[in-house]
Amino acid sequence: MSEFKEFFPNFRLGEPNIISNLIVFPVHGESYSEVTPITLDDSGDGIQIEELTKPAVGNINIRNLTDSEFFGGEGEELVGALQHRIFVTSFLLPGRSEKVVPVSCVEEGRWQGDRQFLSGSTIAYPSLRALTSQSIYQSLSKGRGFQVDQKSIWKEIERKQTTLKTHSQTRSIHDTFDQLKDEIAHFSEYTPYEDQVGFLALTNRRILCADIFLNPELFRKFMRKLLISYALDAIEDSSTPGSFNMENGKEFFSAIITVRKFKRFAGVALGEEWRFKERGVLGKALIHEQRIYHLSAFPLHP
Repeated sequence: MSEFKEFFPNFRLGEPNIISNLIVFPVHGESYSEVTPITLDDSGDGIQIEELTKPAVGNINIRNLTDSEFFGGEGEELVGALQHRIFVTSFLLPGRSEKVVPVSCVEEGRWQGDRQFLSGSTIAYPSLRALTSQSIYQSLSKGRGFQVDQKSIWKEIERKQTTLKTHSQTRSIHDTFDQLKDEIAHFSEYTPYEDQVGFLALTNRRILCADIFLNPELFRKFMRKLLISYALDAIEDSSTPGSFNMENGKEFFSAIITVRKFKRFAGVALGEEWRFKERGVLGKALIHEQRIYHLSAFPLHP
């Protein structure tokens, strides 16, 4: 397969929705899977996530006690344990299985607590995910696995908190979301289309990202968390004058679905990751059994 278009024969952008200074284009898809994996927020006690026996900042352990496949989304936050983390890439875990999964720390100032994690109900904002994606692209290309530049992650979180004038004793990005929850709330007021599988997001200043999922059901599981994550970048951009550039957004989307050069790597669990960096776009797709479970893409900056 030479283009992502071949995974979704009728893959298109819909009419944009404007929420304050955030604009989201719905991504419509057809010919998608009807089987949807479970996720952090609907798995109940069926998914157990904890620190390793010998804890490490960059890895945690996940047990899937259910018969269903479990999907972990890039940027999803885990709270508790010794420090809050995020998944650094999307992955698909088989039922009745256990796996060490790569993560990144989003709480620099704490290393104490118990071993158990809970869902943080947020996803890392696009600027932070773009930084993580770039780091992993370089690491995988050098044969080093899913390693991230942890210092750069902490530095970016510190910059965001300073810019947004939020404070956290442990420099936790979760605290920033919490302190801005009233300002963020209206960004998540959105009604999806029946065939919607993703978003292309922009602010008044820049393209943020694209997130495209396996099917409408999986997209809806992530929709609200994605909008809240986009809001954090939009709030930062709202202080600077600018106007939406719809054509730039459409060109960005076209560049994504016509990417031809990929680097293919084994996924964290099931499937493969197709990583790409061309035509001004950095991104990846988790592909299993000829279907895209999650595609994320970010603009490349000089």
